[in-house]
Amino acid sequence: MTSPNRPFSRALAAIFLAALGALILVISFQKQHWDSDILWALKSGEWILERFEVPLTDPFSYTFGGKPWVDFTWGFQVLARLFYDYLGKWAGLYVLQAGLISATFAFMYVTLRRTIEGVWPAIALLYLAFITAHTRFIIRPHLFEYFFVSLYFMLFTLYERKNRPVYLYALIPLQVVWVNVHSSAILGLFMAGSYAAGEVIDALREKRLKRALDGDIKRYSFIAAVLPIASLLNPYGLKLVVFAFIHNSVDNKDALRHIGEWTKPHLKELFFYFYPFPPDRFAFALLAALTAIAILLNLRRLKARSVFLMLAAVYMAVSHVRWIALFAFFAVPVIALNIAGALDEKKDRPILKTAAFLLSLCLAVALVYDIASPGFRRHLGLGLSEGQFPSGTVDFMRRNNIRGNIYNEYVFGGYLINEYPEVKVFIDGRTPTVYSSYFFWTSRLVNDRKLWDKVVEEHSIDMALVKLDSAFCGKLRENDEWAPVSFDQTSALFLKKGGQFKEVVSRHAFKELNPCSDSSRYTLPDDMSKLKAIRLELRRAISEGADGFGRPHRILGLVDLKLAGVYLDEGAGELKRASEIARDAHTWHDYGTILGRLKKKAEAVEAFKNAISIDKGFKDSYLGLGLAYHDMKVHKEAVCYLLKYIEMADDKADLEAYRALGLSYFELSKFEEAGAYLKRAAFLENVPKEAGNLNYFTANALIESGEFEEAAIFYEKALRQDPEYRAVFTNLKDRFKGQKKGAIIKGVLEKTALTGKRPDGR
Repeated sequence: MTSPNRPFSRALAAIFLAALGALILVISFQKQHWDSDILWALKSGEWILERFEVPLTDPFSYTFGGKPWVDFTWGFQVLARLFYDYLGKWAGLYVLQAGLISATFAFMYVTLRRTIEGVWPAIALLYLAFITAHTRFIIRPHLFEYFFVSLYFMLFTLYERKNRPVYLYALIPLQVVWVNVHSSAILGLFMAGSYAAGEVIDALREKRLKRALDGDIKRYSFIAAVLPIASLLNPYGLKLVVFAFIHNSVDNKDALRHIGEWTKPHLKELFFYFYPFPPDRFAFALLAALTAIAILLNLRRLKARSVFLMLAAVYMAVSHVRWIALFAFFAVPVIALNIAGALDEKKDRPILKTAAFLLSLCLAVALVYDIASPGFRRHLGLGLSEGQFPSGTVDFMRRNNIRGNIYNEYVFGGYLINEYPEVKVFIDGRTPTVYSSYFFWTSRLVNDRKLWDKVVEEHSIDMALVKLDSAFCGKLRENDEWAPVSFDQTSALFLKKGGQFKEVVSRHAFKELNPCSDSSRYTLPDDMSKLKAIRLELRRAISEGADGFGRPHRILGLVDLKLAGVYLDEGAGELKRASEIARDAHTWHDYGTILGRLKKKAEAVEAFKNAISIDKGFKDSYLGLGLAYHDMKVHKEAVCYLLKYIEMADDKADLEAYRALGLSYFELSKFEEAGAYLKRAAFLENVPKEAGNLNYFTANALIESGEFEEAAIFYEKALRQDPEYRAVFTNLKDRFKGQKKGAIIKGVLEKTALTGKRPDGR
């Protein structure tokens, strides 16, 4: 294959670049669905703008309030708040986010085009970097980390290509800006130092030190010396410059390893992950391999700075998950520089261009496929994703003017700071920049009742905001000193009994309802009186503000499903309401189940399909679909979904799946398959009469498939498990007299009559 002709190639390249721009706009158009740090950042930005000063002590928590705080992203917080206030709230943040990412890749593109020949290698490397880092493109201050790294590489490259010192001198004011928006400004110092030291080493190696001292070395060294001084131009001075080292100190390591983005990645998965999905891991492995290849190809002309830069990038990537994305912004310029050095740029390189074009195409397709996934699409939009933050419980606190010392989960702190500042938080996402590693450790020990009591006593805690699916939520529910008073899609609020909240507890406490559990498992009592009490508590909660959350409606629907009878219609309404509020596979499955109980099979089918569209691995909905189709006598569809369910459930497959699958195969005249699955159903069935029925159908299937001896065994089992089959068999013996089936049944009747065993076979 040859590379596309030049006019067509230019047009195609423009399309790929425009597509990357569109992907940046799409990737930025996501609701906040797991990270709440932007929320405390907005509140901090508001605090700074109101006072025209940066916080020197923590203003947001009661546990560390008044203690020193180096707000190392204060500039970002102010900028985010200004965009939020003056450009349409979340729309303004979208503009900031998309603008930063777009500028980052524009800088990278300029660097690549000035470094390596041809547009297609540049595009391929752009896409590789984008895919590697795209999961980190959320509205947080680290976007400036990528922005400035790419900008610095561009300015260094422009200086080398144009020999204009102004590009280097521009780094001085930029360093001042960088250090005031994010503590990653230490990377700017490292990059300048790498270029200066690298130039000295290269000059010594090439024996041109005297000549270089008058030019590049002098300028690089000047910049490397001035940037640390420029970095001191910030409200915190040296503390902010070296903050990155303090944040990653030995004392903080224990805290960091319990925070997802600061955990250490598995090296095998990081460097040897060659399955294309998830694409970010594959792209990283490919980038790492390309970096090694490019450096080896250019070993004789390798610049020392490339070694320094890549050693640092690799070290960071293997240290913390959040720095995997950063690796791309170091690797891409280094790859381009070394490929350019290894190749003779005076000659056309059609193979390289074609390979780069094909790689770009594959990467673009993989990225579009990833973005088109249901998991990504469900969070498209602006603002906060529904059901991901404690909006209902915090609103309950606000309506009832609940204030005091709260214990809150780490992930809820940012939301509380922004939405209900009247209550100072226990902890938030600023860990461990504010909260000590020891404090964070004690906050994680609360599942132990005695240790929880110690934490409560030490901090005078009188309320707790916890995740519904946490073990601690269940522990608090069992603790007779605490009462759950509110819950929403993700959180539950507990108040301490007998204190300042006595009246609120008496009016709102759930006495029977347990709001705690994850979305896949919600256990209800068997006692009808307790179920009815739970029903009343749920109706009260919904009327008092929980109507907008799917979870209360879902639990109410499950209660009605268990009560059955006249409650089923109301339960269906509640589950329908829950499915409309929260796009959740379990809720749709429950809705399909109750519709099936109401004999609304066609509607049940649609509900189960909705569950599967959200979660293709939700095996129970495949079972529900198969059973519904079986009841509707649509046996081909029933077989399809039941087989899929059994494959997923393996040895834990439900008896009903084998029963329905066997009977559907029987109706389709596939008797060998019918017999195979009916055998399993009969073995699993513990009710003798039902087992007898299944053994009877198994025998019939075996007869039809010519397995006469085995059929006799199952006819005998059927007769022993259900004596009423004797009359049926007597009739069949006469009906099929002279045929093989009649002879088999006659033999079974004679054998069971002579054994002297009880009809049930014992």
